[in-house]
Amino acid sequence: MRVRNILFFMVLLAIGACVDPLKVPDIPVADGIVVDGAITDQPGPYSVKIFSTQSLDGDLDRQTYIRDATVRIQDDHGNVTALTENEKGIYVTTEESFRGTVGYTYQLFISLSDGRQYESSPVLLEPAGTISRVYFQFQENVINENVLSLPQDAFAIFIDARGTEGVSNLFRWRWTGTFHYKTFPELRTKGDRDGVIPDPLPCSGYVYDGDLYQVKPCECCDCWAPQYSTDAFISDNDFADEMTFNAVQVAQIPLDKRLFYEKYHIAIEQLSLSEDVYAFWKLVRAQQQGGTDIFQPSVVKIKGTIECTSNPAEKAYGIFTASAVVKSAIFITPSDIPKLYPAIDTLVADCRTIYPGATTTRPPFW
Repeated sequence: MRVRNILFFMVLLAIGACVDPLKVPDIPVADGIVVDGAITDQPGPYSVKIFSTQSLDGDLDRQTYIRDATVRIQDDHGNVTALTENEKGIYVTTEESFRGTVGYTYQLFISLSDGRQYESSPVLLEPAGTISRVYFQFQENVINENVLSLPQDAFAIFIDARGTEGVSNLFRWRWTGTFHYKTFPELRTKGDRDGVIPDPLPCSGYVYDGDLYQVKPCECCDCWAPQYSTDAFISDNDFADEMTFNAVQVAQIPLDKRLFYEKYHIAIEQLSLSEDVYAFWKLVRAQQQGGTDIFQPSVVKIKGTIECTSNPAEKAYGIFTASAVVKSAIFITPSDIPKLYPAIDTLVADCRTIYPGATTTRPPFW
């Protein structure tokens, strides 16, 4: 069987409405299908993506999804939820009332149009515990610390969390950062035979007809951009004090004049994991850390929780998860930086083109 090297976990794993662009080295896998699906106890809709490993050889943002499948989620109380294929080839829940319930066990079933059948391992949705505190610590020269000419400071983000008595308390943590920055598209210039003249972008609200002046408000000067965790942060239950997880570092935010132009918002999510899914994320973490660890593990086979029931010899990859979620968030402001730091640079572009996902819409929490 032919083997391919793919960045499998760079697939945007969608859990709830969030995005996880995970960072994992090349992993050798055989031909087969990949399944990416999840539900939580938060409001839906939820999605399941199905695609072939062949489609991952190229641009990971342009996977070819497998269409015309029958997809359903079933729980241990006899409830069955059918998913509907949308125009992109992604299968989504349409029942507004459907969401995961703590204590229920869920399983994903897939039937392809060619008759192949797949199913996930049953997943118990356990409680997510609580996040009692999110806090940060300024750390000087922790990035590029071995390159004295390129020092970079950062904020380390920590949480204190607790589990729930009588359950496994296996957790994964992920974060979403949001920052506000400005650009100055009215300052764009161009060269002509008379030299350099102003060439403001139309969205700047400025025009130039011998003089540069404003005719309407700028529509592309103020943006908010997201950042996402790219590492697998999971609980180390072997070392935790029963249900308590204190001073767990879940993020490191580089000190950057754009990120901290106004303030930086970071939201932490704590997701409960079943034992199978926890084992999956533990392997992902080992694979991520292996590239820099001198005691690098042998090649880790990260397969997931999906099986082909119509042909057990056929390879299937990916996961279906069911998680409870709790959230907590804080702001970090320029006043928290204990040293002088440069002002934001002058970008003469449409602010929406600077960072992926940037928008001119102010977030509701800002």
